[in-house]
Amino acid sequence: MLGGLIANPTQFTGVLAFAAAILACLFAASRSRKRDAHVWTCLAIIYFLLLIEVLLGLRYRIRDFANDFLMVRGLYNDDRRVPQEAADLLLGSLAAWLVTMPLFFWRIGDFFVRVAVSITIALLGLFAIETVSLHAIDAILYRPIGGVVTIGWMWAAAAIGVCLIAMQASRRKP
Repeated sequence: MLGGLIANPTQFTGVLAFAAAILACLFAASRSRKRDAHVWTCLAIIYFLLLIEVLLGLRYRIRDFANDFLMVRGLYNDDRRVPQEAADLLLGSLAAWLVTMPLFFWRIGDFFVRVAVSITIALLGLFAIETVSLHAIDAILYRPIGGVVTIGWMWAAAAIGVCLIAMQASRRKP
């Protein structure tokens, strides 16, 4: 069924990882208090959107659109490295700040929910940084490890973390 959509092992890894995260979040939602169930459901929706993104590669289309936009205006040249580094630094800093908010300050559920939200925010930050596409960072993110590039393993690690946390949260009585 997905054979025509999945182009490589990294994409396959992302689809499997995000599908597992969706199921784990929905399971946790079904076994949680109303407030926590709402957050778990929102996380399941986010992971569904990430799964669709991995299948369609929208981040590449956004980057290509931005590059075309800059080229037409004569702004795409070798000097673009500084704005890309600034954008990556800004996105990385914003992601780091947002990751800590649910853990320490936001009142969005119990500890398990806050950790799952933090992991998801970090993952969204990774997608944003990948979209900016700074060549030095791309060299790390796209380095193959066992047939899957590094970013695929990062997706899998984040999804496994969310799955483990969701399963632990599901063990508790609502």
